[in-house]
Amino acid sequence: MVDNTPAKGWVMSEPGGPFQATDVVTPGSPLPGRRMIFAACDATVCLLHYERGGIAHVYEVLAFKSGSNGWSVVWNARGPKPLANLAALKAMVKHTASAGGWTNEWVPGNF
Repeated sequence: MVDNTPAKGWVMSEPGGPFQATDVVTPGSPLPGRRMIFAACDATVCLLHYERGGIAHVYEVLAFKSGSNGWSVVWNARGPKPLANLAALKAMVKHTASAGGWTNEWVPGNF
């Protein structure tokens, strides 16, 4: 569940793929409102970095933790530009004072 929405309800474009970057909807097949930048997982934690379109084009990082009821969001950050890779995400988390506009968000949120 993410923001009380089953994971199967989420639609996300592949990295570099088309997505609805603005709030202007064009005719034709609807595009996903999110596009993945990168993801990283181990047995207990998954990190998902993506961009979300709409009125405000933003970049998000979600941290999911595996538990007895499946995966749940335990941390969310929002920023003004994409992070290049997992190493950049680790550096941002380690040095929050110089995070370049990235902020922690309340969970659950509008992901």
